[in-house]
Amino acid sequence: MVLAATGAARRPTRGALLALGALGGLIGWVALSGSWSHAGWRGTLDVARELGALGTLAAFALLGRTDGRARTLLLGLAGAALVVQLAGLGAWLAPDHVHGLPSAARVRLSAPTTYWNATGTIAALGAVWCIALAAADPARAVRVAAAAAVAPAAATIYLTASRGAALAAAVGIAMLLATGPARRVLLALVPAGLGAGIAVLAARSVHGLDVAAPSGGALGDGHRAALVILAGAVVAAAARAAVLPLERRVDGWTPPSVSRTLRAGGAVAGLVVVLTAGVAVALHRADGEVSSGLAPSARFQEIGTNGRGDLWRVALREGARAHPLRGSGAGTFGRLWARDGTTHFDAVDAHSLYVETAAELGLVGLALLAVLLATLLVGLLRRAIAGPPAWAGLAAGATALLAHAGYDFDWEQTALMLPLFAAGGLALARPEEGRPAAPSPPAPALGPEAGATAAAPSPPTPALGPEARATAAALPLLARVGVVTLAAALALVPVAVHRSQRDLDAAFAAFRAGDCAATVRHAQDTRGALAQRPEPYALLAWCAAQRRDPKAITYSAQAIARDPGDWRLRFSDALVHARLGRDPRPAFAAALARSPGSLDLKHARPTLGRAHQPVWWRRGAAAVPWPEPRLAGQQLPARTG
Repeated sequence: MVLAATGAARRPTRGALLALGALGGLIGWVALSGSWSHAGWRGTLDVARELGALGTLAAFALLGRTDGRARTLLLGLAGAALVVQLAGLGAWLAPDHVHGLPSAARVRLSAPTTYWNATGTIAALGAVWCIALAAADPARAVRVAAAAAVAPAAATIYLTASRGAALAAAVGIAMLLATGPARRVLLALVPAGLGAGIAVLAARSVHGLDVAAPSGGALGDGHRAALVILAGAVVAAAARAAVLPLERRVDGWTPPSVSRTLRAGGAVAGLVVVLTAGVAVALHRADGEVSSGLAPSARFQEIGTNGRGDLWRVALREGARAHPLRGSGAGTFGRLWARDGTTHFDAVDAHSLYVETAAELGLVGLALLAVLLATLLVGLLRRAIAGPPAWAGLAAGATALLAHAGYDFDWEQTALMLPLFAAGGLALARPEEGRPAAPSPPAPALGPEAGATAAAPSPPTPALGPEARATAAALPLLARVGVVTLAAALALVPVAVHRSQRDLDAAFAAFRAGDCAATVRHAQDTRGALAQRPEPYALLAWCAAQRRDPKAITYSAQAIARDPGDWRLRFSDALVHARLGRDPRPAFAAALARSPGSLDLKHARPTLGRAHQPVWWRRGAAAVPWPEPRLAGQQLPARTG
């Protein structure tokens, strides 16, 4: 009987099949786009990342839905976000004690993700999840601890100076009020807000930590700020514990006449209007630069979108409008920006999931993405409206993330997107049948607002007969073998990408250190793991050119064949020709046609764009830096981030 119940739970629902089909179709379209982008390796990188999302969605969709699992997932996500916040705060406030965390330049708090907006977004999601737990988790200890955890989240958002993260937190809290027990949420916001205010004031008092080697006085300020943030968490916990006796009285208040369904629908509609208006304003107003060197307090007062309006204009004009149905191909926005964008920063992402999808994958890709995200969000909202408050926390976090994804390249950051697919998959899963619910702490009494839902008895689960049990127990042997084989084949793609990236990073590190022997060895390993990538061939060409080996021309041609639209590969080809004393002007002209505004090409024009004797080409090329490829996460220099 248990086997039958488990098998029934593992049959996907129609909503799960729709989401899985949309994501599978999107992955297939990404892979197919390499046939017209002539850079299939870029799509392979996207496919490897999205296969992880597909596996997460499938695993949770087949797990079986219970309210206890929703609570466990919410607790796990909030705990993971808290770990990220504490690691980042430690690296920023006490760098003399916290070592070894990956971080970008010390301009703003970016550890441990190396990108300040990603760290800030994780903190924003953590704040939303913790407020949901602090409002109505069944365990009193969890409600108190969750209120305390909002303080480090607020300090992290402030020190990252991520305005998008702060906006995402506001969106998530608004959705939590719309779908959860609103009075409980308001009651939890008071002590959590008190602790958050103390933490932000402590973070605001810190100065001098945004340098590579902070002074002793700055480190002392950082240590004191860390203690004050801890004190803010303690104050929030004490205040939340103090208002626990008020919960029954708050639950007894007369509920508003507007149902949760209408509130949730209104919140989603308002979110769509705000996002659409924000994109329209960014596209039609002067898009000023907001320096990352500003103090967070000053940065939060700025309205500029930091070049995102320009990014979106280029994406929509050169990608979506030029190729409305199919787009320019996965991973090709960097080409569009290099050719038609401004020159004050490089970019490989359009900093908007929706705009970039329209540009690179056209209406087909955008429709598949819309079906996927709408299915996940609707599934979460249905659970949030009808189920315990844990579902409201998951739905609010998903809404906050989807709002922030319209403003940044969250889709390319696995740590941000996997929680969405885990929560959405669980919401779309079939409910467990024939299995008693796991014991959990007694739920707090909720007032009339949730009482109407909780009081309605659920219909008894019908017992499964012998035929139903036989059907649910297992798939036919041939189907199971096919599913396992397909899963194993798909798993090879992210494994190959991981191996190639690991070896490529080692190759670049060796190249920067001037060790061409190690560079060649690691580049060949990269080529063996993923032969589609052009970077190892470019490295081999450059090392061969330094030895004046004619094979450099062949390697350079192989790199260009794998991505003919990349201006940096054409620029590298011009340098290789010049290093060998050959005419670099055709290759340089090809690079200039693909990036007419490049400052690097402007500076190299006197050397590579004019007629010289071979000896002058060789000497001039020796003084021109080799153009390293720029991958996701490297596109915004510190001054513009």
